[in-house]
Amino acid sequence: MASIGHKLETKGVIMTLLSLVLISTGCEEQIDSPAVNPSEEKMIEVTLNIGFAEEIDAASFFPTTKSGNESNTFDVQFAPYPKTKTVANNHPDQLYNLEVCQYNTEGVLLQYKNLGIVNPGTNVSFELNNLEDCQLFFLARGSGNVAGSINGKSLDGLNDVIASSETIEKITDINQMPYFLHLEKVKIVDGKLQSIDGKDARILMKRLAVRLSISWEFSKTLVEQNYSLREVRLFQKPKQYSIRPKREETKWGIVYPGGLTDFIDGFRLTGSGLSSANGHYEVWVPANAQGSASIITSSNYRTKEYVNPATSYIEFVVDHTAVNGQNDQRLYYRTYLGGNTTTDLNLVENTNYHWIVKINTADFIHDPRIRLLDQTPVKSTNIVPAANCFMMVPGTNICFNPYKHTSGTNEWNYQLTDGNTLNVDKTITDVKVIWQTKDAGTVGELVLGYAIDQTTNHKNLANIESGNSLNDARISVKAPVTRGGNALVAAYNSNGTIVWSWHLWITDYVPRGITSSINYVEAQKRTRNGSVHQYAGSAFKTGGMYANKVMMDRNLCALGGGFPGKNASNLEFGNRIGYIYYWGRKDPFFGSIDGTANEKDVIYNADGEAISLECVNYSEIPKTDGNTLAWVIEHPKDIIIGTLSWYNDSETTDASVFLWDNQGKKTLYDPCPDGWMIPDKSVVNDINTANAYWFNANGNFVQNGSSHTKGGRLYNISGTPGIPTPQTIHNTVWFPVTAWRGNGVLTQPDQGYLGFRNMTLYSGYYRFFYSRYSNNEWTNNLQEGGRTGESNPFRCVQE
Repeated sequence: MASIGHKLETKGVIMTLLSLVLISTGCEEQIDSPAVNPSEEKMIEVTLNIGFAEEIDAASFFPTTKSGNESNTFDVQFAPYPKTKTVANNHPDQLYNLEVCQYNTEGVLLQYKNLGIVNPGTNVSFELNNLEDCQLFFLARGSGNVAGSINGKSLDGLNDVIASSETIEKITDINQMPYFLHLEKVKIVDGKLQSIDGKDARILMKRLAVRLSISWEFSKTLVEQNYSLREVRLFQKPKQYSIRPKREETKWGIVYPGGLTDFIDGFRLTGSGLSSANGHYEVWVPANAQGSASIITSSNYRTKEYVNPATSYIEFVVDHTAVNGQNDQRLYYRTYLGGNTTTDLNLVENTNYHWIVKINTADFIHDPRIRLLDQTPVKSTNIVPAANCFMMVPGTNICFNPYKHTSGTNEWNYQLTDGNTLNVDKTITDVKVIWQTKDAGTVGELVLGYAIDQTTNHKNLANIESGNSLNDARISVKAPVTRGGNALVAAYNSNGTIVWSWHLWITDYVPRGITSSINYVEAQKRTRNGSVHQYAGSAFKTGGMYANKVMMDRNLCALGGGFPGKNASNLEFGNRIGYIYYWGRKDPFFGSIDGTANEKDVIYNADGEAISLECVNYSEIPKTDGNTLAWVIEHPKDIIIGTLSWYNDSETTDASVFLWDNQGKKTLYDPCPDGWMIPDKSVVNDINTANAYWFNANGNFVQNGSSHTKGGRLYNISGTPGIPTPQTIHNTVWFPVTAWRGNGVLTQPDQGYLGFRNMTLYSGYYRFFYSRYSNNEWTNNLQEGGRTGESNPFRCVQE
């Protein structure tokens, strides 16, 4: 499998990156700048000549197998970037705000120099440590300091230095563009900079941004057949311009940025924007080098099934209008972007890319890059009991009676009906997708897919039939084949008000509980794609509350359970975090996806547009019977802020206890799937250092370990002290760290919590119990004081 480094060798790019030749011509400028963390090594004056590398035309790479194709249906051709006098073909007239950092081989900062504005091709002299092996990082921040400073940054700290996306993507003056160069192995000899093999060097700075140019033609034949181009869009663009994006080892090779980076839409051209583009669009984007897919032998198979899911792509949305004026067919023409070979999935810095696309026919049957949107209203006969959460295996469909609820009064949802008649304004007339995730963080496929119309018609994703009938009403939903994720669908009355909502947990995890014929060991064996657990404490022993019950092996909404492995990717660790809940509320809210508290816009509507969670101050919410419960039901994705108790702004009464704590019985507002519920605090009784060793950061079980470096703890639940042998998903349990929300804001992503259904009077206030396993390692495993205005992770126990 080809690596990114191999791809960059073409056209002398490696010479630009790693080999240097000193130029001694031009004016000489003396720079005297104090060192940061000065080394005890001998200092020496170095004279360098710094210029710009020529931009690379991606089409000039010699192709072994072209990434373009000649197709009568969907013709995508790599073409030379136009040689016109454009901003993408120019260099800045100066190296603006040039900074240099010298690092040792371990990435420790030795010297920082601020060289200011430097004329390209002039000699610059300054002092560096005289070392046989070191690293240098050059950054020209651009006119106006578009990129952040590298002053005081370690080599790893450069990962967090970004340039302004808003500024770069509006650049018409190339002087604003940041340029950079990282020399990973150089030595300083007699005032000269040399590569490790002793060759003198040139310093050629590279443009930080990628230039994309797309030209398209829509055939007259399609127009005559009543097809029209609805939208042209660039998806999966990294959100930030990082001067040194984090690398990650994957099956596609070393890629950057890594899988947990935030990706966003690059552009979506519709209506007048599409018309004014007139078949051509250019844009600056960050580098997105997603490796090589050796399995792809033809450009027709550069499809979602074979590429790295984080690969950027262009998509053309085409509608067909029937004789009755209705749009009866929608097609998605998708082409993944990369280099000039079928296997190359890389958009790299300092490179110009140009594609010419011809949309010729609507033959989606014979071209796998073209997908047909199924506009048929969902209708399922797979009826399941109604709870607030449905676990759905990708590629399946379900239906349920929305007025029923397994934890309601006589299995009726008492918020909607008394079992005989529907309550006022509770008749369901429509169902829509409130939000959904993608199946690989902020990249990949929507877990439910695209609706026919975001505003008016979601029937191809979620559909209501016989909504005016208590017994015959059915909501049908389907989950296409994806890697899994989460979604929230809601039922509306004729006034457009939400009357109830349901969480869809789309996962291949199928837990099995203990029954009269299935014991604990057998339940673990029969659980698909994971395990179920009984912890080593008294709650699961004979006479305990959960003696014949099991816990799920993961948090609610998580896409993975169990320890992912010492060398697992950040995405695999992130998949185990799950979502967070406000105690007493039935609907999930996203927490930390990547181990940080920076999450925003990681959920999407039925048209694939990123949406935000709404925060509403408690004082602005209308109250019913002195509380916000009715409002919360109608606003399932809104966070209540400005209060320590979202229910009634009072922690001195137990008015909200009934929401999750009904003397051990599952409630109408419990967020767990049918057959499961939020556990009692006793599940962590007696768990301590004697019977639950934890995973140390270095990958070993020890009695007093620490969190794993990627966030979380692995506990021995075998009941036998020491290290379980062999270590399996059945005798260990993984608890990931995750941020929680305080006043709506994510915080403390390095902390680990697990909430329970119980409430208690704590220092005069009613608070719920939780366990904190990140700092005190369960030596004091149960804590009081959880506020309902703050969200936490939960996991489910067998009902």
